[in-house]
Amino acid sequence: MTRRYSYATLAELKRRLGITDTGEDADLLAILERVSRAIDEHCHRQFFVETETRYLTAKETEVLLLDKDLLAATTLKCDHDGDRTYEETWASSDYDLLPYNGFPKTKVETSPDGDYFFSTERKGVEVAGQWGYGDGLSATP
Repeated sequence: MTRRYSYATLAELKRRLGITDTGEDADLLAILERVSRAIDEHCHRQFFVETETRYLTAKETEVLLLDKDLLAATTLKCDHDGDRTYEETWASSDYDLLPYNGFPKTKVETSPDGDYFFSTERKGVEVAGQWGYGDGLSATP
């Protein structure tokens, strides 16, 4: 099993438990991964950063609630006819990430001077960027 976003290293766990051999490494790595995901589930957020594209459904045309913490958006696109072709690409001036003065971002609003509105089609909004909690103070992981 490869280590994927564990909140402790194998070396840290082994040192804490006083384990010096390598016979249990695969099991210990699996435990680290399961415990890290349990922390994520308990806190309803992840404390590592992933670059990915997510597809969301807006309930309103002016506000998009994010299903995961966002640190930075690289693209925002909409599909207004439900064909899953995201024809409308927004400029960063067309939307505001909220909260304005904090991280992570949990909501997107249309800009008062923007030219667009959110699609309310199922999976009508595509957002690519860096997702996760980061340091909580900036867009830095």
